[in-house]
Amino acid sequence: SFLEVTASCRFGFVALTGNWPRIASRRALGVHGDHDCRDDGGAALLQAWTALQLLWFGVPAAAYLSDPFYKTDAAHVVLGIALSAAFPLSWHLAVVAIPAPRFVASLTGSSRETLLAVHKSVARSAVRWAVVHAVGEIAYVAAKDRRAFGLGPYRFLYWAGAATFATLVVHAAVAGFRHTLFSPPSKPQRFASVHAALAAVVLALATCHWWPFAIFLCPAVAVAAAALALDRGRVDATDAGGLALAVAVLATLQRRPQSSSRRRFTI
Repeated sequence: SFLEVTASCRFGFVALTGNWPRIASRRALGVHGDHDCRDDGGAALLQAWTALQLLWFGVPAAAYLSDPFYKTDAAHVVLGIALSAAFPLSWHLAVVAIPAPRFVASLTGSSRETLLAVHKSVARSAVRWAVVHAVGEIAYVAAKDRRAFGLGPYRFLYWAGAATFATLVVHAAVAGFRHTLFSPPSKPQRFASVHAALAAVVLALATCHWWPFAIFLCPAVAVAAAALALDRGRVDATDAGGLALAVAVLATLQRRPQSSSRRRFTI
């Protein structure tokens, strides 16, 4: 119903997104010095992203919470909210996985500092959604199905989800305390290497937890492939960045042909 959609959106906005003026501010965008994201669309992008994540959460939450199964008791209500948080969480992880090479900044008309600031803001929001999803699932399992973390093929999904959340918490902690953990004389490249390695583990575990998430990684794969091609070919990114990205997107979406022996068993 309309009231349920409104309540779900209000919950997502207040509990997860926080106060929007703070998000749009320079501090929340992670911008320091003279650079202002509002000059090249950073704040507008985050405003649109906020509206999208409320939609991604509000619509599934209204559907789940209107179902009699999720109205059985408090534990099932928590489960409905936790499952709804998985939708915006998937999109957040897909976006933060996209690298920010300089040719993307030129294609979008933004500075690289703006892209990095948006990356940090979306990453913070991803951690909030992950907390809601993971804590809600764990609370439901503890109340209704304590055998979920036992042994068995289906139980692997629970273990993969728990490992994803634990690794994401470590990843967020390393990023949050990077100035302390990687202070001079440590080189910035050291943090970048650790950050990239932990991010790869998070994405791999997330795919094990929910295999369709691999499809969400197509944009990240395309951008990384285009950046690698431009770097290896020593081509001017300003002139060939768009073409390289378009070719990479088509290659990512291309279906691999199957052999005749496998095609007969494929539906």
